[in-house]
Amino acid sequence: MLSQGDVILIPDDPRNPEQKHNHVVISHPHKDPVNVVLVPIVTYDGTQDDTCILEPTECLGCAYIRHTSCIEYRKGNTTTLALL
Repeated sequence: MLSQGDVILIPDDPRNPEQKHNHVVISHPHKDPVNVVLVPIVTYDGTQDDTCILEPTECLGCAYIRHTSCIEYRKGNTTTLALL
């Protein structure tokens, strides 16, 4: 069951399904299954919003955080629970 706060690996672009990034579910999928909001976790290079910086040492057990990363809110998108 997909829930708010879950991290899922999905393609960035449907035309290139091999290139994937982890995305965080920031909405409540079961309260509004037609508007599931996802935001990608990307490598932090200093140009993105620094509201949520993720360090490998702070996220023990999170194998998907291997270097300084961030939540890139401006690249967030909406999908449906059925498509996930």
